[in-house]
Amino acid sequence: MSRLIKYLLLTLIMATNCVSPYDFDAEKGGTYFVVSGGVNQLDETNSIKLSYSTKYGTNSRAQPINDAQVVLVNSRNEKEEFYFQEEGVYVHYGLQVPVLVGESFHIEIECSGKNYRTDPERVPEPIVPDQLTYEVGYATAVNTIGNEVTRENIDIFIDTPININGERSYLRWKTDESWVFTEVQCHPLSIPKSCFMYRKLETERIFIYDSEGISGKYLEQRLIAQKTIDDKVEFIERHFFNGHQYTLTKEAYAYWKKVVDLANPSGDIFDLPPAPLPGNVYNIDDQRETVLGYFEVASKAIARVDLTKPDLRPFIIPTQNYLCSNYGPRTNYDEACCQCLVLPNSSTERPDYW
Repeated sequence: MSRLIKYLLLTLIMATNCVSPYDFDAEKGGTYFVVSGGVNQLDETNSIKLSYSTKYGTNSRAQPINDAQVVLVNSRNEKEEFYFQEEGVYVHYGLQVPVLVGESFHIEIECSGKNYRTDPERVPEPIVPDQLTYEVGYATAVNTIGNEVTRENIDIFIDTPININGERSYLRWKTDESWVFTEVQCHPLSIPKSCFMYRKLETERIFIYDSEGISGKYLEQRLIAQKTIDDKVEFIERHFFNGHQYTLTKEAYAYWKKVVDLANPSGDIFDLPPAPLPGNVYNIDDQRETVLGYFEVASKAIARVDLTKPDLRPFIIPTQNYLCSNYGPRTNYDEACCQCLVLPNSSTERPDYW
């Protein structure tokens, strides 16, 4: 979606009072301090990203912040630092201050002489989904030149309890996939190996749910991702879909709902809409400063489903890695056929769920 369309959509939303209005002026928009990311009790490492946004309407990318100090603080005032990992990204390992369900957390940030923080939020009890399911079929989409095309498609659904102990449920989902790519013997002394591949799905969409007004205790067949089958080599061997279910605080859900209302620009918490969307981070000394993004305190649970070739019927999946065959097409996989670690997000380490 172009910047112009996003801006027009934002203007329409504000005019119809669908969401709370924001003080946004494209001509006056400038550089904002942006915080995105969060913590949950399940991940071994949690991360946040710090950046300066560029003026709205320009084509410049956000500038990562690499010289900040970030500290996680729990309700007992125990503190643990986030460590710089890469451009703008800071990670928390939980060695001194683990993320525990029922405990409250906030962050404190020092950057360029300014001090920022969030108010404490409690890690909610995780709602554990029962299962992921899928449907194989066809979907119609519009290609880059405006023509409708029919593509082979897999829809991913989740079944989960809601309204546990009568409490309202606030949920968000992210989905990824993993599969295996096996090399061929490129010379007599080589020993072909297998690489396990990983990719996020639906990064352009946000999937959230609020059980307000729902008296039932179960949510069935909730769509959380769609997979267009562009490369059938991914399904020659076992293929996993992993559904990450986040149980949110009411405040975090309200933030994500605003993001969705602002045209659903991204499914990744690190990608913020172009209009200033204040979250829960503020400047301690100058609360007039507009700070963008949200530090999310959530709990997490995972459901998985795996597919093999027979599950993809009526789609025809090749019986072998034709991309590495002497008779196969010349593709970007050529080098990977002999060294699969050149593929993005690849590893020879077998996932523990495989």
